[in-house]
Amino acid sequence: MNSILKFYSILFCFLILNSSSDLFSQKNNPSFENPRSCAAVEYTKSISEIPKFKQHYENRKGLLKDLFEGANSVTKTANCGNVLTIPVAVHFQEFDNPDYACLKSQAIDAIERLNADFQGVNTDITNWNAASPYFSGLVPGEACIEFCLATQAHPAGFGLANGDEAITVNLTYGDILPTWNGYINIIVRDLVDLLGFSPVGGMGIGDGLVIDNNSFGAIPCNDAIQTGNYNLNRTLTHEMGHYLYLAHIWGDGGCTVDDGIVDTPPADSPNYGCQSLGKQSCNTNDLHMNFMDYSHDACMYMFTPSQVDLMYGYINVVLQNLVDNGQVVCGMQSQSFAVNAKAFLQGPYNANNNTMRDHLRVNDLIPLNNPYFSHPSFSHTGNEQISASVLNVAGSNGIVDWVLLELRASNDPDAVVATRAALIQRDGDIVDVDGISPVSFEEVPAGSFYIGVQHRNHMGIMSKYTLSDDGSGLISLDFTDISQPLFGFNAVQLQGTKAFMWCGNARNDESIIFQGDFNDANEIFFKVLDSEDNINGDVNFEVAEYSDADINMDGKVIYQGLGNDINILFFNVLTHPLNQNNQSNFSISEQLP
Repeated sequence: MNSILKFYSILFCFLILNSSSDLFSQKNNPSFENPRSCAAVEYTKSISEIPKFKQHYENRKGLLKDLFEGANSVTKTANCGNVLTIPVAVHFQEFDNPDYACLKSQAIDAIERLNADFQGVNTDITNWNAASPYFSGLVPGEACIEFCLATQAHPAGFGLANGDEAITVNLTYGDILPTWNGYINIIVRDLVDLLGFSPVGGMGIGDGLVIDNNSFGAIPCNDAIQTGNYNLNRTLTHEMGHYLYLAHIWGDGGCTVDDGIVDTPPADSPNYGCQSLGKQSCNTNDLHMNFMDYSHDACMYMFTPSQVDLMYGYINVVLQNLVDNGQVVCGMQSQSFAVNAKAFLQGPYNANNNTMRDHLRVNDLIPLNNPYFSHPSFSHTGNEQISASVLNVAGSNGIVDWVLLELRASNDPDAVVATRAALIQRDGDIVDVDGISPVSFEEVPAGSFYIGVQHRNHMGIMSKYTLSDDGSGLISLDFTDISQPLFGFNAVQLQGTKAFMWCGNARNDESIIFQGDFNDANEIFFKVLDSEDNINGDVNFEVAEYSDADINMDGKVIYQGLGNDINILFFNVLTHPLNQNNQSNFSISEQLP
């Protein structure tokens, strides 16, 4: 055996029945009754005997000691100001009759689930609400790590073009793939009696982790159908934890042995199946829901903050080659598509005919240049314009006003990736500047996005989940449908089966306030009082212009009198679902990140 292969054989800490190994589990023995052991100490000693790696190992050992001390000093994960992008490649091996399309979907699904688990946004993280009383002061960790299924600059010889995901089927062999240096390689094949294995502390030089074909992802394909208790991709999450230098939470020993992580309680042995809350060993509650225990997939759902900090530190110290390669192979491929969206603005809505009024168009008040380019409350650099003929169309396709469509990043919904000023029709359709077509986005980064809609005096809204091109060049969603999942709470005003963007934000300051500091009523009042045409200072004067203070969008700003803009503002505040005491100084907050 050559030295590099010997080195990796030593690094793999296998966990198998009655042997000194580190495989995650035995898939055909779901009761996990038999003892296991891990010969990590012996393997570590062997590494120091290989001349080629002795100095490298000694240097790394000192760095990793500092990592443990740093991780143990942190009690809460920091906000993700610096997301580490790690390239991965998925290699299916030894499949007899592969369904290529299904396996691709399975791989993409597995990486999405892996990211959700690491970033603490997995759907079952809410189970922590019941578990938290048993672990005083502990919160789930949220990793600033994004595993990227590489799409650029693939190694030659695998038939992959730029834009293709780094997924191979029956084109690799073995556990070490030198051609795929610079990636975390995820190898999927039949392990017979095992769920998976990984080096404890990977190197990113052709190594990776191996997952059994019956415990990978959550989409069943022929030759890759998930076994009952291992159908949520948690084998991959567990092994990736090992690759990023995490030990099992029981330290692979009894109560006197620790995993080196301060916020994982000691345990005398692994937990199997689904344990009850409050199960104890070593005089402490066992953290059996942790990804680094041996619970069933449905019963493990979290890392701790110090585990996250250790993994993050390990990447920065040891796996910088992966981070550097990620800048190349995860380089954002561009894409173009159109957004086919629909929304209702509450202000101009007419319940009698289920459309919005187009008074601004009829009164020739809609500007030909979009109002968001120079608006101080919006960061929009596009200078979209329309021709006058677009405003000649009447009926349900008549233009009501300009709106602003946003694409927000899938890994950071606070980050606006692209904006387009667009038009909204009476029936709610949001169309491009031609007044007809869905709104086109050109050369934006590849991936999925949160879709948002903003308006100059209505509260902005955003999809709860990311959306991507449906294959026909469109992303479609209907914000008027009350079943459309939205970011935040009470993001829209509901009337029967329809949803409406809250109106009343005359100040464009992310809140609607009728009474109190920074209220919107004053914007309406002073727009009327300070109008140069209101020479007598009448409070019931009508200002006919295109104005943010024209909340009901009838083409006139009215503070007092018939059709005034104050009433709708007042009743929105008074009847908001969270204003249970009907306070006139209640503030409605915009539900955007």
